[in-house]
Amino acid sequence: MSNMLLYKKIAFLNYSEFKQSTFTRLDDFSFASATGSIPLMGIEFVEAAKEFPIVFFKNEEGEYIPAVLLGVEEDRNHIVSPEGEWQAFFVPAYLHRYPFLSMVGENEDSLKICIDETYPGLDAEKGEPLFQEDGTPGPVLSEAMKLMQAYHFQMEHTTDFCRRLAEHDLLEPKELTAQLVVQGEPTSYKVSGVHIINEKKLLALDQEKVMDYFRKGEMAWIYCHLISLNNLSRVIDSFPAEN
Repeated sequence: MSNMLLYKKIAFLNYSEFKQSTFTRLDDFSFASATGSIPLMGIEFVEAAKEFPIVFFKNEEGEYIPAVLLGVEEDRNHIVSPEGEWQAFFVPAYLHRYPFLSMVGENEDSLKICIDETYPGLDAEKGEPLFQEDGTPGPVLSEAMKLMQAYHFQMEHTTDFCRRLAEHDLLEPKELTAQLVVQGEPTSYKVSGVHIINEKKLLALDQEKVMDYFRKGEMAWIYCHLISLNNLSRVIDSFPAEN
């Protein structure tokens, strides 16, 4: 899974190039209709587990990334309606931050705020200016910067969590299956390429490592993940491919 998922044309937001640009937040999730999963922060596991399966993907760098499954296909989902409506209560922060994106600066202590230039709400006629006349960020951009900082902080914690899961050999590849009756016929659905936490290995972990997960509030994340795997049938049944 790529960290640039959903982003098509990323540009660094600077005053010289975007001083005339305006922005309008659109209530349209069509940009997320062509993906079967969305990256997730650890603190989102509790709410996400109420509706979606939470799994782990391994990216090209060999790092594990948690994500919610929106369907059984890589390039489409059943959560975004043809009209662009998000048909669930929980909305991942990854989607809330879109079309904005943060990247670590050269000194690794600062974040550069970027935007997907293909977003339809950019340069909207009645939008709010991204920058004020003196070159400082406008209200919309200031709010986006705060969101990016919080997101970056939480994702650092999540990345560290996933790194320790891998170090403790707790993640294993798994093919998820769901059996449903479609138009009166029993139908089997499968999702491959995902990883889940091996609970037997978790229970065999030494006390010091287990307590580390507890102290960091991550044991709740682990069991939310395990419980959430039962949601695969719900996702498929509630949002069938025919819709």
